[in-house]
Amino acid sequence: MAWSETVWPPAVAVTETLTNFPVLVRLASDASLVSRALSTGADIYFQDAGGNVLSHELESYTAASGALAAWVMLPSIPNAAVTEFYMYYGDLEDHTLNGTGVWDANFDAVWHLRENPASASSLRDSTGNGRHQIAGGAGTSYALTPTTDAASLIGNGVLLNAADEWVSFGNILTSGSVMTASAWWKSPAALSAQHPVLSNSNASLSAWTLGGGDIAGKAQARIYNGAPGTFGLTPAAAVVVNAWHHLTMVFDGAGLTSGDKLKMYVNGLPVAATFTGTIPTMFSSPGATMRLGHYQWSPGVTANGTVDEVHVSRTARS
Repeated sequence: MAWSETVWPPAVAVTETLTNFPVLVRLASDASLVSRALSTGADIYFQDAGGNVLSHELESYTAASGALAAWVMLPSIPNAAVTEFYMYYGDLEDHTLNGTGVWDANFDAVWHLRENPASASSLRDSTGNGRHQIAGGAGTSYALTPTTDAASLIGNGVLLNAADEWVSFGNILTSGSVMTASAWWKSPAALSAQHPVLSNSNASLSAWTLGGGDIAGKAQARIYNGAPGTFGLTPAAAVVVNAWHHLTMVFDGAGLTSGDKLKMYVNGLPVAATFTGTIPTMFSSPGATMRLGHYQWSPGVTANGTVDEVHVSRTARS
């Protein structure tokens, strides 16, 4: 026998119908899960209103409290109707085998950052593309030992020290005309220099960067193509010390204006932008490596704070 609960995430109005959209389900506690679900949470699964099983990935589950974090793929979220779906558990069967189905083919990588990055190759990509942390060693994957922050936003996150700690994921999304990158970030101190939360660069230049900028206290997105001086800059969003910020950059080289090509969002809201140089129609950095908390071409530039839920897509998401 399976028990069920209606899932009621916070009501959010969408301006257009969303398709194949991963929704995060979070429960701080649930007494029914504690008493009826398996201790591993493996029997938890989700269905839509029509009884169709939905792909899901169980990011974390605590048997003692019923605390849950799960990503559920909703095939469609109409902008003119309420979308309702259901969580089931208690049938004692394993429903954990469809996790990669949550992330569509345009996701290059999804890192929940729940593992300890001090262990070589430990940070895992959830898409099925195998974009895992590269084996360790200073100059290859990480310097010293970035640590796991158990008090992160969604399960664990990676804690960086802004001095010599960073993580590499290898050659991912080194060129193209469209891309989207996002991450949760909390800085423990006011910004006074660049903080590359996520960067894709080779030894001489960067393809793109998301994080804190040159302007103290501001978030920033940059796009390059062939020369460090040709980039786009969106520095208008303030970064509050010790507060979580969801940073997103969206690039579409087909845009007519600089503002159409490069957009930045903080906590889901668009930020006003100023631009330096000409926004290119594509980004390129041959041989670039994607790094968390570091520019490859500038070893002394690192990020500070806790990072969680890094998502990278080979499309311009809305």
